Amino acid sequence: MASAIVRFRNLLRLNPAFKRSFSSAEQEAGISMKGVKISGRPLYLDMQATSPVDPRVLDSMLPYFVSQYGNPHSRTHLYGWESDEAVEAARAQVANLINASPK
Repeated sequence: MASAIVRFRNLLRLNPAFKRSFSSAEQEAGISMKGVKISGRPLYLDMQATSPVDPRVLDSMLPYFVSQYGNPHSRTHLYGWESDEAVEAARAQVANLINASPK
């Protein structure tokens, strides 16, 4: 879990676009919405648009977001082979958890 956080922080340093919209000082001070002072960040309820990622998932997926990306259906090159292998390994892990066949 710590390795995902360290890698994510490094990614933030390399790419300013990934930085959060509120600084830590702004989060502590709170915000004002329509004249109402709110301490901290407001509760986010639109989980269809985006949702928080468990640090264990981030740790597993970060290589595929940053360096090992590829289309698993493109089986004529290294990127596709690596992605296909990762998808099949994930499929097997999930199947094992629910006692099902991976196919």
